[in-house]
Amino acid sequence: MRILSLIVVVLALALSASCARSAPALVVWADNGTAPFLGDGPRVVTVSPNGDGYRDDVVVHYRVPADSFVGIDIAHRGSARLRLVSAARVAAGEHVLRWRPPSRPVPAAYVLAVATAGGPATSIVVHTQGVDAAAGRAAYHPGDTARLAVSTDARGFRVDVLAITGAPPTTRRNDKLQGTPVGSSFHVVWRGHGDRPRALGVPLARDLRSGVYFIRLHADDGRVGYAPIVVRPHRLGTAHVAVVMPTNTWQAYNFYDRDRDGRGDTWYAGWRRHTTRLGRPYLNRGVPAHFNIYDLPFLRWAARRDLHADYLSDADLASIGSGDTLARLYDFVVFPGHHEYVTQSAYDVVRRYRDLGGNLAWLSANNFFWKVVRHGPLLERVAEWRRLGRPEASLIGVQYHGNDEGQHRAPMVVSATADDSWLFSGTGLHAGDTFGWFGIEVDGRAPSSPPGTVVLASARSVFGHGVDAEMTYYETPFGAKVFAAGAFSLAGLADSHVISRMLDNLFARMGRP
Repeated sequence: MRILSLIVVVLALALSASCARSAPALVVWADNGTAPFLGDGPRVVTVSPNGDGYRDDVVVHYRVPADSFVGIDIAHRGSARLRLVSAARVAAGEHVLRWRPPSRPVPAAYVLAVATAGGPATSIVVHTQGVDAAAGRAAYHPGDTARLAVSTDARGFRVDVLAITGAPPTTRRNDKLQGTPVGSSFHVVWRGHGDRPRALGVPLARDLRSGVYFIRLHADDGRVGYAPIVVRPHRLGTAHVAVVMPTNTWQAYNFYDRDRDGRGDTWYAGWRRHTTRLGRPYLNRGVPAHFNIYDLPFLRWAARRDLHADYLSDADLASIGSGDTLARLYDFVVFPGHHEYVTQSAYDVVRRYRDLGGNLAWLSANNFFWKVVRHGPLLERVAEWRRLGRPEASLIGVQYHGNDEGQHRAPMVVSATADDSWLFSGTGLHAGDTFGWFGIEVDGRAPSSPPGTVVLASARSVFGHGVDAEMTYYETPFGAKVFAAGAFSLAGLADSHVISRMLDNLFARMGRP
């Protein structure tokens, strides 16, 4: 295991040569000093470091038969970044070390590694618990009861449902969520349920509009947890516009460790892994990774515009079954977030919808890149669509070109051919003008791009080595209009005046009344 080999190297560099010839047998176990959570054992410990005196600390016990140099390191979420907790020469016998993880982020996972000079390391998986809540499904109807699995040692909490509003942002922190309570709230006494995950039903109001909501659990001791849900309409096709939220990608970016091995249950925790587990609580107190900068600005724009749309999860889109049905239901389908992981059913439905004249827009980048297959609660990453003979540019107009983790960004420049484009009407932008600040991941045209794909704006050499981001648009003989933002992220800039007006223009052109 890579982590353990790195730990041994770090310890070896810190030890003197006289200590390294023999490695005394080391016995290690741990607990939280109070009551174990379901699945805890000598090498797995659950704590809640909130200062209430209950499960605050990891208590590491180790025993050596002779005087030894013992080092204890920690890696957050099983990453290779090590931090020293303790390193000292100890006498033969049993010793105890108490370690309290940071109070944020929660939930989180750590690996504590204990080793003697020249000996193998023993790992202890540490889970820090807040109010961890996961919805059983990504989407519900108004009037349904959302089924949550809740893990917490809080004695009680208040439950309410938050709707996204158009209010200006008050924070960019991704472990906080702005919203307005809708419907009734209620208090739950949780005393006696702190030893394992338990089910909780949350009734959803029958008059909820379709949209994205967060179920909030506010514990009596001040801890807060969220569970995002999509509320789809009672009947599909209630609106002429469908907004598909990237619920597959949300879980792919989720490092929550349900199987308790110290690594997140996603392929991002190790690219040799090919599955991501759905239905888990999210880290950052339950807010999906990057939600506040990728998704929330668009949702605020939609709230300000009182956008009448049917909001769907990835699973909802795949379940529609055919592009013919989608075309009967909607004039315009928009993908505001990062839709990297798509099932064959969803890909087929959207492509057929386009071929029948349906309008489409992607407001981020690196979309429809990986084919995934769902096996119950697992999402399996299979292959890049372009390697299966179905390049995403043939549908979207552009496809993924590169990623530099956000090290470089650049504004888009309005193309000369787009000087009078409908997209920039009322923005004051003309050929050569710049807007926004784009990067992280970028898309551009490819040989498979449909004929007539035009570049409305571009960011040249965003990463400094010839990789361009291209914002594009094309139409088909059957009347489909297809727009692609070409970079991260038009949706994420929706709070700005210029981008807000561009979105107004986009929806006016695509979303026929």
